[in-house]
Amino acid sequence: MNKWIHMGIVLFLFVNVALMSCSKSLNEDSEKGTIETMTQETAHEIVHRIQTPINNARALQDEQEDRLDAMEDSIKEQ
Repeated sequence: MNKWIHMGIVLFLFVNVALMSCSKSLNEDSEKGTIETMTQETAHEIVHRIQTPINNARALQDEQEDRLDAMEDSIKEQ
C-alpha cells in the first residue's frame, strides 16, 4: 500500500513539473525582455551598417560593367 502511495506522489509531482515547464516556455516566447529587444535592434542596425557599403560597391560594379559593355559595343560598331 505504501508503495502505491509513493508511486502516486512521484507521478503527481512529475506531471505537475512537466505541465509547469510547458506553460512557462509558452509565456517566455510571447514576451521579450528589454535586453532581448535592445539586442535584436542593435543586431539589425549592425547588419544594416555592414550591408550598406557592400550594396553600394555592388551597384558601382554593375555601373562599371555597363560602361564596359557600352564601350565594347561602340568599338564593335566602328
